[in-house]
Amino acid sequence: WKGRFAECRGGEIVPEDPDKRHYVGFPAMNGICAHLLEHDNIDVVLRTRACARYEPSESGRPWALTAHGDGRYLGEFDWLISGDRLSGTNNRADLRDANLLDFKAKVEPIASVPILVLMVAFEKPIKGLPYDGVKFDEKDGEFGALGWIARDTSKPGRNRDDGKECWVIQSGAKAAHDVIASIEEEDFETRRELVREKAKELLMNDFLSAIRKLANDDEAESTPQILSAVGHRWSAAFPLVSPSGDTYSNQGKDCLVDRDKNFVACGDYLGKLTGRIEGAYLSGRAAASVIINAIRNQ
Repeated sequence: WKGRFAECRGGEIVPEDPDKRHYVGFPAMNGICAHLLEHDNIDVVLRTRACARYEPSESGRPWALTAHGDGRYLGEFDWLISGDRLSGTNNRADLRDANLLDFKAKVEPIASVPILVLMVAFEKPIKGLPYDGVKFDEKDGEFGALGWIARDTSKPGRNRDDGKECWVIQSGAKAAHDVIASIEEEDFETRRELVREKAKELLMNDFLSAIRKLANDDEAESTPQILSAVGHRWSAAFPLVSPSGDTYSNQGKDCLVDRDKNFVACGDYLGKLTGRIEGAYLSGRAAASVIINAIRNQ
């Protein structure tokens, strides 16, 4: 994603190094999954809910997998890769017999918090706004509830021929908590719609206010007509490890490795870009590098 990025620090907007790389799915986020499903060297077995057991054997393949439902044997494998931290929790059977106590100890304290999301389409591009993505710290208070804004049509594969422009706006964790807590309605469907409407109102107001602050004065103009705006609650968006709201990064490691058992864990809860698909990709790439290097050094 060759966009222009910045970060809000202490109320000031700091442009990002233009050489820093950013990754998104192409032509859409689900393109990553589609590629894996169609890869020539990947065998996809659906509806297995595979359970792993660590059983060193003469074959040299220490991991035996069985299907959770009917217990059918799925094979022996050289390495086990976990892409879901919830596999390490006590209420999941995936790794219950895997003897991965260190991994479980690291992931069990991690909680997930929701955020609010707004997708908005404008009749034409917003002029004078010099960034395609800006990260905010809601603790600053300068930009209200905003946590992240992105010009979606600047991403590869999302460009439009009709001249319209789409933006994705995400809240910070605290703003999402406050909005959700303010809804007293007990009916699930009604409550969900009220959260969506409040998310739409809050994020739209703060985004429009941010445009005026971020736009270049000599190019700024009135905001284009809004064609569509949809609010949403993203229920388990960001991994947290402590009540203070600090994201879990395991000291910045992109993946967790147990070389003695040929096990590696990756996901969006690791590295420096927690809660983002970009972080999940970088974590997965790091995990792949660990395995490739181990095989080469055998």
